[in-house]
Amino acid sequence: MIVRYQVIPDIKIQRTVPFEIDNNDYVKLPRSIKTALVDGYLRFEEYSVLVWLWINANPRNGKAHVSYAGLSKDFKDKYKKNHINRLMLNLKRKKWIWFTGQQGRRSSFHVDIANYTLSNGTFTNIED
Repeated sequence: MIVRYQVIPDIKIQRTVPFEIDNNDYVKLPRSIKTALVDGYLRFEEYSVLVWLWINANPRNGKAHVSYAGLSKDFKDKYKKNHINRLMLNLKRKKWIWFTGQQGRRSSFHVDIANYTLSNGTFTNIED
């Protein structure tokens, strides 16, 4: 059987992106988070919240300033406030994040992220 290939000249396809990508604005996201998801240590919803916190954290101190209502809106109300609360508590129990108790509070709060790479090259430690 003879197979023939048709040669097609190079065609340049220009795709427009609705935003400009800034290569100077990035966050180091460790592969261990993906590994934890694949190995079953994190559920996909927990993974999504953790990555969102990681991306939105302050690079100088490794803290994200959030509220349950704000996170719910960030996820386009896919997760309700109570569900976000449960996911955050699961991440805290698994020692991916730490925050003070929020029982009875509605306002925003700071979330410390474990092993977050700071802008000075060091990492956060939530074990203290």
